Amino acid sequence: MPDPEDYACAITSMIKWWRRMFSDPSLWFGFVQIAGYNYGATRAGADLRQAQLAALRLDRVGMSTAVDTGAWDNIHPPDKQAPSRRLANQALAQIYGIETRAGSAFPLFAGSSASSSSADGQPAEVRVTVAIRAGGKKVQLTTDAPHAATQSYALGKGRSVQRNRCVADAYNVSALVCGYPQIIGLNASGAVVSLNATAAIGEDGSSIVLSATPPAAFQAKASSYGHASWPMTLFFGKDSQLPVIPWHANFSTSDPAAPPTW
Repeated sequence: MPDPEDYACAITSMIKWWRRMFSDPSLWFGFVQIAGYNYGATRAGADLRQAQLAALRLDRVGMSTAVDTGAWDNIHPPDKQAPSRRLANQALAQIYGIETRAGSAFPLFAGSSASSSSADGQPAEVRVTVAIRAGGKKVQLTTDAPHAATQSYALGKGRSVQRNRCVADAYNVSALVCGYPQIIGLNASGAVVSLNATAAIGEDGSSIVLSATPPAAFQAKASSYGHASWPMTLFFGKDSQLPVIPWHANFSTSDPAAPPTW
C-alpha cells in the first residue's frame, strides 16, 4: 500500500500533470475514496483514505466515497451505484452548476478544539468539539443512516454484517478495525494514549462532540472518527444523506487531509 504522505503529494501532482497534458488548467477531476475493507490491523488503509483528501486542495476536484458501502471481504464492493451517483452529483454541481436538491458536498472535518471539566474531585471530562462543513458551509447532521449504509454487504448470506456496524464479532477481529471515535493525547509520562469517546451531535446541529474521562495529567492533542479499515459511519448530512468523512487530526488544523502531528 502506498505511503500516505507520498500519495498526498502524488495525487495532486498527477491532477496538475493531466491538466497540463490536456492543455486545460481547469480540467475537472473526480475520485472515490477507498472503500471499507479488511486492510488488516494497521491503519494504513485509513491513512491512505485520508491522504486522498489532499486532492480537494485543488480547484474543480470532486470526490465520492465508499466508506459506508464497502464489503469486509471484497476490496471491490458490489455497490457501485451509491458511490457513482455521489460522484455524478459532484460533476453536475461543479461543471454544470446543477445542484441537487439535497446537495452534493460531503460533510468534512473543518477544525476542532478541546475543553475539560471536573466535578466533586473526579477526573476531568475532556470534550472535543469538531466543526463539520459541507462545501465550506455549516451542514445540519443526523444519526439516521440512509438505505445504502444500512444494507448487508453480503445480501444476507454467510457472515452478513450491516455496512455501518462493526464487523468485530462476526469475523473475530479486534474492534479497532471499526474506527470508533477517539480522543488522542499524552499521559503524565508523555506516552501517547487513545481514549474511546462517546460522540454526539452538538447543540448547533452542525458539530460533533467527543467526550471521555481521561487519566491524570492527560493532555488532549487530537481526535479521530472512523479512522480504520472499516469505518463506523455514525453521522450523516441531514438533507444530503452523505456520510461524515472520517478524520484523524490535531487541534491546530482545519485541513481534513492533514495527519496529526505534535
